[in-house]
Amino acid sequence: MGVERILRRIGNFSNSFDIEQNATNNLKMMRKYLLFGILALAISFSCSTDSDTETETTEQQTNEDDTNENQDPEEKLLINIEQLIYGENGSLLSKSISEYIDEKIDTELYYSPDNVLESYSKYMYNSQGKINSIAIYNAGNEKTYEATLIFDSDTRIIEKVEFLYNLNIEKNTTYNYTSNNTIVSTFNNNGNLQERTFELGSNGIINKEILDGAIVGTIVLDNQLKLLERMYYDESYIYSYQETGQNPISYYKLFGDNPNNLILYVNDLGCSTCLNFSNRFINEIESNQSTTTFDFVFDNNNLLVSMNEYKDGSLYIKNNFTYE
Repeated sequence: MGVERILRRIGNFSNSFDIEQNATNNLKMMRKYLLFGILALAISFSCSTDSDTETETTEQQTNEDDTNENQDPEEKLLINIEQLIYGENGSLLSKSISEYIDEKIDTELYYSPDNVLESYSKYMYNSQGKINSIAIYNAGNEKTYEATLIFDSDTRIIEKVEFLYNLNIEKNTTYNYTSNNTIVSTFNNNGNLQERTFELGSNGIINKEILDGAIVGTIVLDNQLKLLERMYYDESYIYSYQETGQNPISYYKLFGDNPNNLILYVNDLGCSTCLNFSNRFINEIESNQSTTTFDFVFDNNNLLVSMNEYKDGSLYIKNNFTYE
């Protein structure tokens, strides 16, 4: 179904890990689907521009009109995102709809190219409003996958438990925060252990991944936490950004206040734009294999209504946003 493409939607995720072939294919699909709509939150709400200062001044001058301002069209809430993914020949590969309730992703529906529902996912939140459980069901409402997250008192992810119901397989990943600015993740696949070490930069955010003693991934952030460069295995990426349009919502905070949680949930630095912790929109990703560009359409109220992704000039992903 082109799950690599699904994962690259608005936030461009990628993820891989080695376990037996059947479980690998299922787990990779599930993880990528689960991240599929979370990233939509990163750019799906009303976006601020350079007019923000003027707006604040106007509000200060018209405090008596607070009631009317609360009804401003810019306060509309996102209710769903439709995403269409296309193949190299322009044919539709898949369609999905992400549904939001109270500014949080609630359900994702995944369709075949001929618009037949194939599966859907449900997101659960803890009392602090952070995601702590994600489940996927088939079209017959049977649960096929569930991921449960456990956090410590500092809202750091310390364990992830995944269960594949159709294969009756449980996978467990634990995270050990050491005193030398590293985090060691241990993936337990039925007794077969795989460790990854993540090093923290001076800003406290993961910037290096080590597997079997070798550096397999690095990232470079600027002082605004914009992702500038990324290396993952033999691929390298350079990122550029739009100067207008700011996202007021940090999608990684859906997993808690610690920005490392989302990286650790994916369990590698293979992400593409989930590593951008700023509020700027990425408009181009240049790699040693391809060029990915993005364009954005806003309505008169500065709400994002459409975002398209192009790979080497060909439409790859189309996103449509609906508010009420």
